[in-house]
Amino acid sequence: MKAYSYLTIIGLLSACLLSCKKDSKPKTGTTSTTGTTGKTDTIGKVDTVRNAPPAGVYLVGTIAYNATIWRVGAVPITLSAKNSGAAAFTTQGKDIYTAGYDFLDGKTIACYWKNNNIIRLTFGGESSASATAIAVQGNDVYVTAGLINATEYTVAQIAYCYKNGVGTVLPSPANYTYATGVVVKGNDVYVSGYYINSVTGEDYYVHACYWKNGVLNILDSTENRSTANGIAVTNNSDVYVVGSNLGSPNFRGKNNTNDPQRAVCWKNGTPATLPTNLGPGSAAAITIKGNDVYIAGTAGRSSDTTNAVYWKNGSLIVIPDAKNASAIAVSGNDVYVTGGKQVTGTTDVYPGCWKNGAVISVQAYSSFYNGVMIIP
Repeated sequence: MKAYSYLTIIGLLSACLLSCKKDSKPKTGTTSTTGTTGKTDTIGKVDTVRNAPPAGVYLVGTIAYNATIWRVGAVPITLSAKNSGAAAFTTQGKDIYTAGYDFLDGKTIACYWKNNNIIRLTFGGESSASATAIAVQGNDVYVTAGLINATEYTVAQIAYCYKNGVGTVLPSPANYTYATGVVVKGNDVYVSGYYINSVTGEDYYVHACYWKNGVLNILDSTENRSTANGIAVTNNSDVYVVGSNLGSPNFRGKNNTNDPQRAVCWKNGTPATLPTNLGPGSAAAITIKGNDVYIAGTAGRSSDTTNAVYWKNGSLIVIPDAKNASAIAVSGNDVYVTGGKQVTGTTDVYPGCWKNGAVISVQAYSSFYNGVMIIP
């Protein structure tokens, strides 16, 4: 691999790590019955009669630099008040599991919470670390994470998948690898992500990929910049991965303006561009219900004209007052999308959640919604 300036790589890795924290991935969406990625943590008091968390719409993310879970209409639950963040969640029986990061002895560490209890995956041996997605099957908890190691002259990020606290490296041909989502189906574990290769100055390539049981499957091996931000697997083992293709790079890594970023869905490795009608696009999360495929993302030509969108079986639905989308969940005929809401008359964007295009929750804080989950 060619040389790359330390400060430039730090900036690149920080941006990618933040996108995963979302922060993300793509990043990754929320857990569904088909196995999409999501985030979870303690919700507060458990309903002992139902033996499950109270029914409702649950949101996960970060508020004022604290990992937080919201049940729409209820008081937010802070998981940690130590510069923490929550990236994804899921539920198993009466328990809610949340993946994210916490602060320990001056270092950002990867962790997850089972209800109110934190389980640390790293302990500060790296420069920083963050968990990005979580899935639970039976008594087994699977968490993806990125660990950064930096010295004066080099920096690298390694992607891991943890099973019950034991981490396994996700292999790639590069030193910068990111895991964005995780799904467990039977005995198979699927992880979406991407890696950065051929770094020199400002020239680099980003390759979308996924791992099945630790084996790398490259979705885009061209000299483009493609990311995989979320993954879902059907009961008949069809693998869906969503993300973006950022077009062919020009001199010094600048994207070709005639080949803009596209929102992409790969089905069993075959890409399909998602229509935007608004210019460039990116897909952030996916969930599947029955025979219907729902994908959340963003479309638009600039920060002033972007809109949160979702696709149902490839058909575009625009959420007019939303600037971007981070996660999606479906319950019955209702579609829930989280993202950023434009504040009327200002340039401010606050986190919001929409049900069938109508906003049902907004936070007027420095915060993010990174996942949504419906508990019936």
